[in-house]
Amino acid sequence: MSLLNYSYNTLANLLYTKAASRRRFFSCMWELTYKCNLDCKHCYIPPSLRKSEAKDLDYPLIEQILTKLKEWGTFIIGFTGGEPLLRKDFWKIYRKAKEMGFLIAIFTNGILIDEEGIETLSLYPPLLIEITLHSCKEETFDKITQHKGSFKKLEKVLEKLQSKKLPVLLKTVGAKLNKEDILETKDFILRRQFKYKFDPLILPTIKGDTRPLELRLAPEEVVELELSDKDFCTHMARIISSPSSPPTAFLFPCHNRYSEFLITPEGNMELCTNFRGITTDIFSLSAREKFISRASNLFQLKLPADSPCFSCSIRSLCPQCPGRAVMNKEAYYPEPFFCALAKERNRRKREYIKGAKK
Repeated sequence: MSLLNYSYNTLANLLYTKAASRRRFFSCMWELTYKCNLDCKHCYIPPSLRKSEAKDLDYPLIEQILTKLKEWGTFIIGFTGGEPLLRKDFWKIYRKAKEMGFLIAIFTNGILIDEEGIETLSLYPPLLIEITLHSCKEETFDKITQHKGSFKKLEKVLEKLQSKKLPVLLKTVGAKLNKEDILETKDFILRRQFKYKFDPLILPTIKGDTRPLELRLAPEEVVELELSDKDFCTHMARIISSPSSPPTAFLFPCHNRYSEFLITPEGNMELCTNFRGITTDIFSLSAREKFISRASNLFQLKLPADSPCFSCSIRSLCPQCPGRAVMNKEAYYPEPFFCALAKERNRRKREYIKGAKK
């Protein structure tokens, strides 16, 4: 069959599956720095790292990693942070990665995209620019970022990105601080012809601080917001309508398996942003083989028979994963929030199907 007969998502899933079966690193998320110019209250990077004076990898080491990724067959890189654009050499890194043939996604708060950035993105368009828009209201946005004037700065950047028709997705993280603004923010985004994404997941910090969880919406509030989004309803309807897979006994039912991984600002390889437990120095001898061996051991771990997840029939509706659970101190048992969210989604599953048909 010709590749032209595949949708983008179908083709991407096919490539991920092929990469996983051959233990090829199809994509990676790369935290170029922990540092950030904002102080968002729900951020999973703790203030101690966001404000750290620790030195990030210098450019020659970045080049070495890019060369390794090319040799390993990596196709997509997601540059993230912290705030990746805080690096003074970010656009140099971006251009180098593009010249080497990588597809690039940028995960940023957007505020630091300057004229050089607009020009570079126009000449070398990325696969995606994902920016978090907490609210379309200045007061709420600045309250969450804890930086007065941050909304106005981002608004100007968005105007420039819109004029260049760049592939921008604006994500809104649902929280107690912005819950009254979320639907209005969605309209704000769609009117400007940007893609929109609602994210209900607030997690502990990577150091285990659970205070960000105090900002979570209740599961009922999350579902109500999800039902207002036709695209998400379509996604959920597809899951609900699919034949249910038998519950897996494995602790890590990851679909990406060996096809994705994370690079930290220190130059370590980890499984993903949620799970940091198989730390492997990317500069070490046979780093790829060491990482795959450690990941293989991880993927053999099984749920204890008394775990509710073991026989759960609605696991496909649940955002629970071992990484997220470990961050909240529970590896083998579901975090109550995720369990409640899955049950609420299941209770209202007919509404998701109906919302997909609107």
